[in-house]
Amino acid sequence: MENFKQYIIPVILIAFLISRKIRRTIGFQKYSKPRLILRIVILSIVVLPVLALAALHPISLVSDAAGVLIGFVLLFFAIKNTVFEKRNNDLFYRTHIWIELLILFIFFGRLLYRISIMYRVFESSQSQDETRNQLENMRDPFTAAVFFIICTYYIGYFSFILKKAAQPISDTGKL
Repeated sequence: MENFKQYIIPVILIAFLISRKIRRTIGFQKYSKPRLILRIVILSIVVLPVLALAALHPISLVSDAAGVLIGFVLLFFAIKNTVFEKRNNDLFYRTHIWIELLILFIFFGRLLYRISIMYRVFESSQSQDETRNQLENMRDPFTAAVFFIICTYYIGYFSFILKKAAQPISDTGKL
């Protein structure tokens, strides 16, 4: 029971963040130019140093490039399937539900995998040196690829939304 208490707050926090992420990804989203610009800037600020560090280890550029390529493929299909609607002078947008679900699955699947690995490392009875060695070995190319898939997709998709929202909307509410 004592062990359970230390995990309850992180589990509640993660559940809250998951529900918030799902609400912000699935279905129609209200267009907010400042929010989209802020997200693009934050993602760009995070991606550029990671890419610069990857240049120090050229072999890691392969997984990064694969992630960017897959991100562009998802972006292509998202752009092709994006729908805009105007409701009460507000603009809303959404893409195909399967693309939204795939992005969520990639993000949460990798997050849960990393949490389970970290849990196993810290719960095992190892010396500090063994634990440190295992944590050093946790850097894997698949995580980098997933990171670049998500960043490429969101930076491109939010840029597309900003560009399309600047165009006039017809009486039917479609762009």
